[in-house]
Amino acid sequence: PGLGETEIFDPICGEIARCCQKTGFNLLWGDRMSEETDIAEAALSLCQHYIDQGVRGVFFAPIELTSDMRTINERIANKLESAGIAIILLDRDLLAFPERSRFDLVGIDNFRAGYRQARHLMDMGCKRIVYVAKPYSAYTVDIRTAG
Repeated sequence: PGLGETEIFDPICGEIARCCQKTGFNLLWGDRMSEETDIAEAALSLCQHYIDQGVRGVFFAPIELTSDMRTINERIANKLESAGIAIILLDRDLLAFPERSRFDLVGIDNFRAGYRQARHLMDMGCKRIVYVAKPYSAYTVDIRTAG
């Protein structure tokens, strides 16, 4: 839920949709967010909707920005896996680095990306670099910060 609200997932999901259309696959694009629904409830509702629809696979960007994100993400993954639905993770794993779940993951080298960001700023003359992130951000943000 809410993937279209982020700057990076919109183009990624748009490309997934274009590829599905070209190859004759059907794509369910679900967004069960409303102002009164929290992200966990919306994600679990969407998960059940996909199970009820009999989907064969799910691209899943694990939930972040909440203290119980690990529990929510594992619950969603377990429900999908129990229903026989393939899971491909986008951007981040269910588990914090250096742990790794059993699911395929499509992402970038976050450490190198952070390094390249910092190097660019230093090359531009910056002397003090600060990386700002929201509480309970995905672990990939910590890895970019380390880079």
